[in-house]
Amino acid sequence: MRKVKPSFKVWLETEGGYIFGEGPFELLKRVQEFGTLSQAADSMGMSYRHAWGMIKRVERALGEPILRTRKGGRAGGGGAQLTEAGIRLLEEFSEIKGRLSEICLHEPYTTVGTGSLEGMVESIEAAGDKATLKIRIDAPQTVKSTTTKAVVERLNIREGERVTVRVRVTSVAPKRLKDPK
Repeated sequence: MRKVKPSFKVWLETEGGYIFGEGPFELLKRVQEFGTLSQAADSMGMSYRHAWGMIKRVERALGEPILRTRKGGRAGGGGAQLTEAGIRLLEEFSEIKGRLSEICLHEPYTTVGTGSLEGMVESIEAAGDKATLKIRIDAPQTVKSTTTKAVVERLNIREGERVTVRVRVTSVAPKRLKDPK
């Protein structure tokens, strides 16, 4: 039997239905990258008209603009940037998608070959979007765990706090204890 793994699609909706999914998410990311809707659409292999329609459908469903554009022309000069609502939508979608990916990749589906150790966080060093935690385990040994700063913030991990360290073949990941001692 082939290896089975979890998979999912994420989209945002209101009581009125679909608002935002992978297509608009990728389009907005590329608008941020290229600075124009035209280049973003072209990089995805879609027409400008289709991309514009996609943006307008999201804006109608959301009830506010997600993109601010400047007219250009053949000589150039046009551009596009996300509004605060567009940035917020992109960030929320990315956060939800990241959390679901983390669950699918690191929860029960990958427990084969894993173990847990408990210990106290001695220090947290942040660099860019990564964070390295120095954890004194009860063995007595100290291990280092590298994760994202977002995970450290979301789990509200603090120095001096007891955590569970989940050990996998290729990495060490911290998990906050529900009842710290």
